Amino acid sequence: MVVVDNAAVDDDLVRDTTELMTSLYARLYDRRSAAHRAGKAVEAAGTGGGFDG
Repeated sequence: MVVVDNAAVDDDLVRDTTELMTSLYARLYDRRSAAHRAGKAVEAAGTGGGFDG
């Protein structure tokens, strides 16, 4: 016999959905951040980087 509490199932689904969305958004923003940093590095390299040494 299996007893399933509907409230527990709902809580599990909410938690799983929240974790999934958090993971996806973290990846999305990390990629944007990495692309932004790469763009800044290319820009700095193209202008000499402001380093006179």
